[in-house]
This record gives sequence, C-alpha cells and structure tokens, in this order.
Amino acid sequence: MLDMKESHEALNDLIHQFYAVFDNRMKTIYVEDMNELCIDQVRFIKKSNDIESFDKVGFMQPRVALLNGGELIDFHEYEVFEHTIIHQDIACRHSKYVKKGLYHGAPYEGSGTKMFHFVRTAKGWRISSMIWQDDEA
Repeated sequence: MLDMKESHEALNDLIHQFYAVFDNRMKTIYVEDMNELCIDQVRFIKKSNDIESFDKVGFMQPRVALLNGGELIDFHEYEVFEHTIIHQDIACRHSKYVKKGLYHGAPYEGSGTKMFHFVRTAKGWRISSMIWQDDEA
C-alpha cells in the first residue's frame, strides 16, 4: 500500500496526464486517451447555465472533434492550484486551471475549477468522477 506522500505523487501524475490529454500543440487527441486514467463507470459533470452529465465517450467525443478539427489550435490547459485529500483508497482534489489556445485564429483564454474524485484500483489511482465550472469571462 502506498503511503500518503506516494499517493499524493501518484495523484499529481494522474492529474498531469489528465490535463495533457487535451493538449493539441504537438499531437492528435483520441477518445481512448482517457481509458487508463478513469474507471469504466466515470462521470463528468459540467455546471454552466444547465447541468450536463457525460460518460467517458460522451465527454471525449466533442473535445476530440474540436481539438482535432482545426478550429481550436495550440490548446493546452494546466493546473495552477490544487488541494488534495486522501483517505485510504479514496481521494478528492480541488483543481484550479487555466486554458489557452487559438480559436479561429484569435487568442482564447479561460480558467475554472475542477473537482475530482478518485479511487485506488488494482491498477493504481483512477478518476471516478469530475465536476467542473468555467470562471465567468
């Protein structure tokens, strides 16, 4: 069993990999990129004017189309703040992020908050759910 420091480092790595999935500066994005990061039953929930809920494929398909379609290029997002709580084989993380790119040739920037839930599996830590809300522009 990992100690708290090792678990925190493993979760840091997992989150780094999560944000890297959406970086299209030097690679093509695939739905399958998320497979090793999440449990099969993962849920993604977006809070905006409405509440939208997605499974893994429903979350990834529109992002793959946008990031590979040429409308949004040089896109990347990254964590600027985190607070992680670990209890045995479950954990949660408050993650503030910034996102940048070029949308139809114009600079695109934003920020927001993601809240992750994790579960430790036989293969290591995995994302079990994520809820997010973009900051108002």
